Amino acid sequence: MDFKTFGNQKNPSLLLLHGLAMTWKSFDEIVPLLMDDYFLVIPVLDGHNPDNRSNFQTVQEEAEKIEKKVVDDFDRHLSGVLGFSLGGTIAIELLTRNKIQMDRVILDGACASTPGSLSRPYASMWISMLSKFSPL
Repeated sequence: MDFKTFGNQKNPSLLLLHGLAMTWKSFDEIVPLLMDDYFLVIPVLDGHNPDNRSNFQTVQEEAEKIEKKVVDDFDRHLSGVLGFSLGGTIAIELLTRNKIQMDRVILDGACASTPGSLSRPYASMWISMLSKFSPL
C-alpha cells in the first residue's frame, strides 16, 4: 500500500478512502479544494495501483496498514475520514477496531454487515430468482 499526501502537515488531517476498482485519483477534483485547509492522506489500496502491482487480500489487512500509518505518523488521531464503497467498508473496520481516533467519519455506499447464517438461504433465493430470467 502506498500513501499520497497533499497540504500542510500542521493542518487537521483527513483520510480519503477510494472505492473498489477505483484509484486514489478519484479524489483529483476535491484535493485542490481541501489541501489549503487540511492535510490529506490518501491510501492507494492494494490491487488498485497501476504503478505498483499488488493484490488486495482483505478489508482487515488494508485497515491494519492504514492504522499503522496513522499510529506512526499522526499520533493515532485523524480529524476526519471519508470513505466510499470499499473505502467506506474499510472506514467501518477502522471504527470497529477502535485503535485510532477519528473525530468525524463520512461513509458513502459502505457495506456494514454480512448475512452470516443467512448466506445459504440468500444464495438459494438469488439463484432461484435469476434462473427465471432467460440469458440475453
